[in-house]
Amino acid sequence: MDLDKKDRRLLSLLDQDARMPYTQLAKQVSLSQEGVRYRVKRLEDTAIKDYVTVLNHNALGRRSYRIFFKFQDRTRELEEQFVDLVRDHAAWFVRVRGEWSFNTMFFADDEYAVKRMLDRIHEAFPEAFLDNHVSLVTRIYHYPRQFFHDDQGGGDTQVMGDPGGTYDVDQKERKILESLRRNARQKTVEVARDTGLSERVVRYRMKQLEDADVILAYRALPDLQALGRLYYKVHFHLNKQDEETRKQLRRYAEREATVTYLTEAVGGPDLELEYQVGSSRNLYEKIDSFVEDNPGLIRDYDVLLYDKEYQLSYFNKITV
Repeated sequence: MDLDKKDRRLLSLLDQDARMPYTQLAKQVSLSQEGVRYRVKRLEDTAIKDYVTVLNHNALGRRSYRIFFKFQDRTRELEEQFVDLVRDHAAWFVRVRGEWSFNTMFFADDEYAVKRMLDRIHEAFPEAFLDNHVSLVTRIYHYPRQFFHDDQGGGDTQVMGDPGGTYDVDQKERKILESLRRNARQKTVEVARDTGLSERVVRYRMKQLEDADVILAYRALPDLQALGRLYYKVHFHLNKQDEETRKQLRRYAEREATVTYLTEAVGGPDLELEYQVGSSRNLYEKIDSFVEDNPGLIRDYDVLLYDKEYQLSYFNKITV
């Protein structure tokens, strides 16, 4: 779809803060509030899939497990059955083209919940199931989607998984987080109506959750297909790993406009970057440039295409 400069600016602003009020959006893009409302509604109908609340699983006392799954003879029926089994338990869930069939991220209180989930999948697909790979996610860097705004400047990076104290979420806050999980942009009065709490309590508790780094951000989730973008995961295997190298790679990820996530994991590849690009050619040009700019660093790399996203919820956890 074709987006003009103001549409792109709105997408950039909502990517940085999905709860930004129309009054502020109007000032930022030099339009009337009514004009902004019209444009946002049109973007929601065409280019924005959802508004998500980015939570820090560490602050909630949970661990984050990333699991790749491989199936043989993946049919539409098998895919639908697997989606039905996994979706409500997964924090993130995507179909993969390449070495694996699906990629998931599960939040769990401990590794035993993950084992129960894997056992259930093995039992449900005894013949089709080929393999899986589990890693413990330690950090995920969430970068602003710089390709929205061209020269408009970047935004803040949110780091999910930074170590710190846990926050004891009570029943009222759990209701608020569940409501925001379904729509991060809804007004506090709507959250109050949804939770049965007063608006004053909702505002106060949301501020507490933000200050405690339980809530890291509110972001628009774009429809990449509608925007003509492809979603790739690249696993880089490095010849050296030290803190200075890691800092150098994080600086690269922050500068590269198409990198949206950098994942650090125990049991994962040396470097995991997720690109949202205009074409496969564009991706390989960026990889080639990255390799050339870092001579001797990259030993090998693997490319995965994420072609369908079923779930993104930072509040879901394994319940089996």
